[in-house]
Amino acid sequence: GADFVLLLGDNFYPAGVNGVDDPMWRSHFESVYDPVHLPLPFYAVPGNHDHKGSPEAQIAYSRQSARWRMPDHHYVFRREGQGRRVDFFAVDLMIIEKPFGDYPDGLAWLESALASSDADHKIVFGHFAIWASPGRYGDNAELAERFAPILQRHGVDLYLAGHEHHLEIQAPRGGLVQAISGAGSQNRDVAPGPMSRFA
Repeated sequence: GADFVLLLGDNFYPAGVNGVDDPMWRSHFESVYDPVHLPLPFYAVPGNHDHKGSPEAQIAYSRQSARWRMPDHHYVFRREGQGRRVDFFAVDLMIIEKPFGDYPDGLAWLESALASSDADHKIVFGHFAIWASPGRYGDNAELAERFAPILQRHGVDLYLAGHEHHLEIQAPRGGLVQAISGAGSQNRDVAPGPMSRFA
């Protein structure tokens, strides 16, 4: 009964794809998520492993696939149902982790996009977790300082992250709930942290 799928980065291990004809499109996407049984749109953001290859190839693949949706490094799409509007904001967070040339500033884009949204609910998804103290990488101080306040200021309901190879839902912080779902390919043991509602 799903309407679409969100991919939270590291879509292609170990080093992304190199072009729209890369064989990993077949082995890691088309053959895994069979279009006959899963004729759904897949909305993706790149992760750190995708940036080892060509994130631009993942953007370009959106122009030739009916299912793969990554029109840019940052984008928004809306879903409506039962009289409610939900905006989903995709952000390539690698521009915070490392400088990548002339990539657009994701934080400035996000601030503007959230401010102009009239949706009933706002959901942001990116690769890196803001708070991940139970995980291997731990809390991301830069995201907590620069990214989280933007989400909280604009009333974002939910932030979805990958990167950490476990599953977790955390208690709200400033009205913002964070869920981590990074165990699609590999998983690691995790013990609940002080803010975990489920881990």
